[in-house]
Order: sequence, then structure tokens, then C-alpha cells
Amino acid sequence: MQEAAGRITRDAAGLRQLMKLYVDHCLEHPEMARLWIHRWLADASDVAGLEERTSALNMRQALEVIRPAVRPDVDPEALMLTLVWIVNGYLQSGFPDASGRATAPDAPDALGRFRRHLDLLIRLMTTPAR
Repeated sequence: MQEAAGRITRDAAGLRQLMKLYVDHCLEHPEMARLWIHRWLADASDVAGLEERTSALNMRQALEVIRPAVRPDVDPEALMLTLVWIVNGYLQSGFPDASGRATAPDAPDALGRFRRHLDLLIRLMTTPAR
């Protein structure tokens, strides 16, 4: 993931690609989202260096992609955190089905829906390519 992030363009298309890679990586390593959520809940505080060991995406690298891509009225750091929160939240429960039960995040229909929503969110927050 880190190596691929270095080759991504610094624009909206690059941000969409970066998030696709991040979602793929998190699906392959579901423990990452779980550890982050534990950390956010002030749990897992006994695990030293969690951020360094589990961050598939270096936040500094992500901001290098996000900053030039966002509209002037969008806070790049807030968008980065929003995207990470959305991905981690989705990975814990997918989307609810018609009866309210969570779907598996890797279920093809749910995953496709999530990816389309994430792409739309990114398009709404970024400037069009020039």
C-alpha cells in the first residue's frame, strides 16, 4: 500500500485510486479497522506503537494526495479523517439489509454500493481535473 501510494497522482482521480487501494487493503486485513476502532474508544491503550504498526496508509502521504485535490472550502485533514472513519465503520458492519441486519462488508452488492458512495463523496469534495 505504501509503495503504491507514492505513484498516485495528486488530484481527485488519485484520491479515488488511493481510497480504492485503502479499502482493498483493509478488506484483506480486517484486524486493522478493529484495532483502530478500539484505539478510538480509548481501548487498546496498552498496545504501544499501534499507529505505526497498523497504518497501511501513511497520513502524511495521504495528505500529499488530498491537499491539491480538494476544493478550496474543504479542510484536507478533516476530509482524510472522514474517509478513514467511513471506511472503518463500513468494514465493521457493511450496510444494513431490508430487515436491518448488517451485511458482510465483502458482499459484492454491498461493497459495490459502498465504493460508489465513497467515490461520490470524493467527487463532491474535490475539484474537477483541469
